[in-house]
Amino acid sequence: MNKRFFAFGCSYTNWSHSTWADFIGINFEEYYNYGKPGACNTYIANSFIEANAEYQFNNETDTIFIAMSGFGRFSYMAKQDKTELDERLYGWQTNGDTLFTTSEGHPEISKLIGNKIFNYNWAAYNSWISFITMKTILVEKKINHKIIMSIDNRHYMTDFNMLNISDDMVKKVKYLYSKLDINESIGEFIKTNFPNHSGGIHPTKEIYYEYILKYFPEYITEKSKSLLIVDIYDDKTIHKLTNRKHKHLTS
Repeated sequence: MNKRFFAFGCSYTNWSHSTWADFIGINFEEYYNYGKPGACNTYIANSFIEANAEYQFNNETDTIFIAMSGFGRFSYMAKQDKTELDERLYGWQTNGDTLFTTSEGHPEISKLIGNKIFNYNWAAYNSWISFITMKTILVEKKINHKIIMSIDNRHYMTDFNMLNISDDMVKKVKYLYSKLDINESIGEFIKTNFPNHSGGIHPTKEIYYEYILKYFPEYITEKSKSLLIVDIYDDKTIHKLTNRKHKHLTS
């Protein structure tokens, strides 16, 4: 097993309780979780590139897992209030699903982007180009890696007429799906195996454990199992997590 583990994704990767990334990352000497709730795939690719620039990914020390998010998300940089924890003037706004949203929880600019500017073809393209960018770097560097899907985006292939998605973009989405390391998204895994799940859109840590047990059993260790009893965010003595603020090079 390599020394460093990097995880990239959205809230399915980094949440208030242990996720799939934690069940794997706890086994490594160094663990870096770049997941951000509400993140789109462009954000995920950007954080991946920034991490590579800072840590110089290499095949001797690194294992990298990426969990791609919903295609209909649009993250953007915006001016933010400085806080004690984050002194950046500009920060990423990651508001989750953006396309045609009416949620009161979304800022007005996000609604404007989703309803007037963003579209399904752009969403498909952004996700495809993000996947291609990360996959190319990982293959060229010969790094041990897996790319999976957090949220089910198959409707971009099955409902393309209704969504007015071009044939070229459908081909790009099909290509992306054909190159995933796991065909079943975490969202699909929940629907199939936990149909009565009532924990909202986010899986419980027990569901994440079952997902890892099914697809990546080699990472299930006594350390992993310990997270079912004491959450990784409840007791930092279980494993020395790398608690750091990932400063964006573009800010």
